[in-house]
Amino acid sequence: MHDVVVLASPGAVLFDLTVPWHVFEDGLAGYAPAEGGLDPCYRVRIASRDGEPVRCQCGLHAGVHGDLELLEAADTVIVTGFADVDYPHDEDVLVSLRRAHAAGRRVVGLCDGAFLLAEAGLLDDRRATTHRARASLLARRFPQITVVPDALYVDADDRVFTSGGEAEMIGLCLHLIRADHGADAAAFAERRMAFAEHRGGPVSDDRSLGALREWITQNLDQRLTLSDLAARVHLSERTLTRRFKAEVGVSPRRWILFQRLNLAQNLLERTDQPVEAIARSTGFSCPASLREHFQRAVQMSPARYRVFIRAQRDELETRGSWS
Repeated sequence: MHDVVVLASPGAVLFDLTVPWHVFEDGLAGYAPAEGGLDPCYRVRIASRDGEPVRCQCGLHAGVHGDLELLEAADTVIVTGFADVDYPHDEDVLVSLRRAHAAGRRVVGLCDGAFLLAEAGLLDDRRATTHRARASLLARRFPQITVVPDALYVDADDRVFTSGGEAEMIGLCLHLIRADHGADAAAFAERRMAFAEHRGGPVSDDRSLGALREWITQNLDQRLTLSDLAARVHLSERTLTRRFKAEVGVSPRRWILFQRLNLAQNLLERTDQPVEAIARSTGFSCPASLREHFQRAVQMSPARYRVFIRAQRDELETRGSWS
């Protein structure tokens, strides 16, 4: 059992709090690796400073499972976004994060959670990212950090991670599953996330662009223009963009880029295809374009990523458990 503990700060963003559970726990419900081996079982719990419910940004209160002691016993500690990045956090919170990191725990900052990790000093002399709208603020406030505003997520080393906004934080959680259990497990969780909106019954195209997104993921090798996509669902480009952002939090262009990069990551791990072939399969105009976007988003080249992710997987299989 891999314990994921999510730290909820006052003013926590409710969406951010739910992402880890949806990806790690619900996303892998029913997954059984074909080759056996590690059981990809995660338990997600929420902690607050004093173990009391936390008032979220939306006004609702989030129940928690315990206080800061959960952080130091966790395998992965996740810090989510919160409403006020100027909020002065209690020193006990900062100390607990430092102790968790010093004890070898994996520490993750989702979106504006990077500000709390920075306040704790865990991002000093490291690369990091956050929501694009606040990347410049993070850089000004913490000049000792190298802020990468366009990255989907940043793996500063093997134990400190940060992500951008809505789609990017999901991408980082999937990346961690991929590092722990391989591409098949990550793809399984992603499929469950993609079809989550349909679990309560069919959703008509009048209310959802889910069918369009599913079609896009099956045709990533094609040239996908906004005008063609809009025509496919009988909408104007402006309406499509507005509705797309409302449903997934980012523009169609950025979402498609994310899907292409995610597919490239899967192919780099699961196949020995050269980068040239992967570029064609994922819809990039040329290998140089794939390398450029991959480097910017993942902060390493495709070749280095292939070596890195396989080495992590081999290490986990050798150990048979998390440290």
